[in-house]
Amino acid sequence: MDLDSCDRTVQSRTKNSFATMRLVFPEQGVATFARSKAMKVILWVIILQQVVVLAALPLLLTYEGFPGALHRQILTFAIIGELIFALATVGIVTVYFRVRPLVFDRNQGRLWRHGSIDPVLGDYAVLKDVAGLQICSQTVRGSEGQSSVFYELNLVLNRPPGGRVPLICHANKAALFDDARGLAEFLRVPLVVHST
Repeated sequence: MDLDSCDRTVQSRTKNSFATMRLVFPEQGVATFARSKAMKVILWVIILQQVVVLAALPLLLTYEGFPGALHRQILTFAIIGELIFALATVGIVTVYFRVRPLVFDRNQGRLWRHGSIDPVLGDYAVLKDVAGLQICSQTVRGSEGQSSVFYELNLVLNRPPGGRVPLICHANKAALFDDARGLAEFLRVPLVVHST
């Protein structure tokens, strides 16, 4: 078991500013990460915005009440705005559906990645192979010189020895630590923090 080493490098490919996934207990003896309420609200707001803009574009194209130059400016603004929001929608929907959380089932004594094969665990692993949980952090500098600290919750395994499986990663420290404590208590394993 290698809970004490952490290179302070966040391994997750997806780093989010807010908690897109939160720990839930869908049934007795089962824990997993599900999409947070904030993520669901953001997704529905963006989809609603897309519907409104797409419904309004034909009206703008046919409306002749504006002077010619103003009509062109409004159309240009509407089309550019729609393209920006369409790209945002694609990005959020991609994150929403790409994440495949682990399922921890004490009833079956095993864990697996929901909907896919995990590169470390394979089809599944037994809960007895979980050595503990580990929190690592990494400061990431943005393009404008601002920095953010991202926190990653890792599952540390006995087999393979010291194997780490990233569970969640985001910048909401309070939410991640709350989920980490809840999962450690559920799994009855130690939680080690290597963070700023």
